[in-house]
Amino acid sequence: MRWRRDPMVDEPMVDKPVVRLGVVGFGRHFRRYLLPNVIAEPRLSIRKIAELDPGLRAEAGCRFPGVRLVERAEQVFGDPEVDAVLISTTPATHVPLAEAAVRSGKHVFVEKPLGTSAAPVRRLAEVGAEHGCAVMSGLMWRRAPVTQVVREWLAGRGAHTRLLNMTVTLPFIDLKPSWRGDWGLSLRENAYYDGFIHPIDWASSMLGPIGEAHARELDTGDGRLAVHLWIEGAARDRAGAVTLVTGSDAYDVTALGHASDGSLWQMDTMQRVTVTAQPTWTGTPGGIRDRTTRCWEPGQLYRGWGRYGYAEEFAAFAESVTSDAPTEGTDLDDVARTYDVIEAVMRSVAERTTVQVPEPVPRRLPG
Repeated sequence: MRWRRDPMVDEPMVDKPVVRLGVVGFGRHFRRYLLPNVIAEPRLSIRKIAELDPGLRAEAGCRFPGVRLVERAEQVFGDPEVDAVLISTTPATHVPLAEAAVRSGKHVFVEKPLGTSAAPVRRLAEVGAEHGCAVMSGLMWRRAPVTQVVREWLAGRGAHTRLLNMTVTLPFIDLKPSWRGDWGLSLRENAYYDGFIHPIDWASSMLGPIGEAHARELDTGDGRLAVHLWIEGAARDRAGAVTLVTGSDAYDVTALGHASDGSLWQMDTMQRVTVTAQPTWTGTPGGIRDRTTRCWEPGQLYRGWGRYGYAEEFAAFAESVTSDAPTEGTDLDDVARTYDVIEAVMRSVAERTTVQVPEPVPRRLPG
């Protein structure tokens, strides 16, 4: 890594590490959602871009005149002037490219999905551990500011979420032609691994390890899908009811959490949190009183660039690389667990029964 001074701090000038980043894939998703947050993270500096499409490569050259442009990912992986790689390509290439980058000694941020099972995720995690590289997948809801507010609130009270009720509505999730051809995904699989993966991962992160799943599904046959699922914690002391819908006119996320200490939290649209910490019942007949609540929202200056959690995601990735210490999500263990839950949900739908989520697989240690 190179080091540079940060001119934006009023404290005495200190050198700060900068991760020299190589980008593989300059498509629409990268340009619209990832790129603004990469630029906004002072510890990340784009040094090289690989893009197969000549038109997109030319656009990258116009936007970044000082950045080296190449055609193939291997030209990024083998560059000693690149510390880490961001991969935003078609899903079928995510795991092979990420594994090749790690074997070249590069830290990796790779967009989801990483397959349709936990097996490739765990294999990639083992390769990352073997080579001492941070490997992170793009699941930003667990890093959104509202998530951190709820977690800090509960931690300060020594509590955890005991019961979770969550409703998520997503617009129609179309299947990109390249996904259909390269990966063989069905519309239904696409809904789970490109859309539902976020709320399932988020619910799992709020409840802790999931032990079983029970799900029912309404499929209209045109890609519009409704799923209701019940997930229960492995310790049997917490559970969640989650409703997931695609084909809605809205993109909306709401959640209600009952904490183990009796407090209540509510989350709205991944932007606003309300917590109720004082009881509304006085213990006497007719003793209902006004509910005292506290509210939090990010404010007008928050730079989420359309999706809450992206900025925090890249900050965590940069921190893991520069500090040479893993942060949450940079070893893929939680991501693999989320894929286990998705597999259990889909099996539950197919078999119309409750399905046990397998116990976490111990990571094979290098050597």
